[in-house]
Amino acid sequence: MGGKPTDPLWWDRVENALKVGADDDNAEVRQVTMDAIVRLEIIYPLRAKRCYARLKSTTRKAFNQKRENYHFSNGVLPPEPASDASSLGERAKIGRTMAKHAKADGTLDTRSLHILLRDLKVPQEQKVADRISGLLDYDKSNRISQEAFLDWWIEDYKNMSHNALP
Repeated sequence: MGGKPTDPLWWDRVENALKVGADDDNAEVRQVTMDAIVRLEIIYPLRAKRCYARLKSTTRKAFNQKRENYHFSNGVLPPEPASDASSLGERAKIGRTMAKHAKADGTLDTRSLHILLRDLKVPQEQKVADRISGLLDYDKSNRISQEAFLDWWIEDYKNMSHNALP
């Protein structure tokens, strides 16, 4: 079987495991986690971005060096965000809807995320909102950035099997 698994729930578990590894007290575990995030970036750049956004500033410097070395030594350019017209148009459309729900500081409150999702015509909006909160609310502050939500929407929502939601 070739290619990447398409089940977003599977990828959620991978992403959560990488986030736990990034916070581990053992330096070797953090190193292996950084390697995995660098490789994840090649196939799922936005998921990788959510993982390395969580790294502490001291670890981030080592991660960026590892990332640069990996891409240079393997002749792989770091992925760039999608810039095709449909993706940019969709970002603009979702951005307009998000603006109605954003707080003054530009974040989204996870406790009312289901209302935004309902406006976006997402089925099972409460289950999806719970899932997004678990993925994107790193510090459990009940706030997520609009950029993180947009990245999730573009990369993950389209592939989500709504029947597979818990």
